[in-house]
Amino acid sequence: MPELRLPRRLETVSAVCDHAEALVRVAGWPEADITRVALALGEAVGNAVEHGRGEVRVTLDLDGAVLSACVGDGGPGPSAQRVAAAELPADPLATSGRGLFILQRLADDVRVDAEGGLCLTIRSPR
Repeated sequence: MPELRLPRRLETVSAVCDHAEALVRVAGWPEADITRVALALGEAVGNAVEHGRGEVRVTLDLDGAVLSACVGDGGPGPSAQRVAAAELPADPLATSGRGLFILQRLADDVRVDAEGGLCLTIRSPR
């Protein structure tokens, strides 16, 4: 699927989530997995919109029961070590710092690509 290039605006989050949800819905994914896709991509794209340096770049590739998504924003992205060690913030009232932890729980795999983008793999048992 071609790369989507979108502006760093709040509307971009819902546009990407809607697009991804439609893809997996047509493929027959169950509602629980469709919700995981929306939440995970909302988190990844929301982070790109908030912290990015350029336009938001998104690729989505659906192969039956496996969705692969990469979200880039022109920034360096987190380190692989930071992604692997993602935890909740020590302060439960903190207003940020949960994104990578949430992604680790929603996606089957989270990694950083060579350009600093976050790449997610979500599988549905269908």
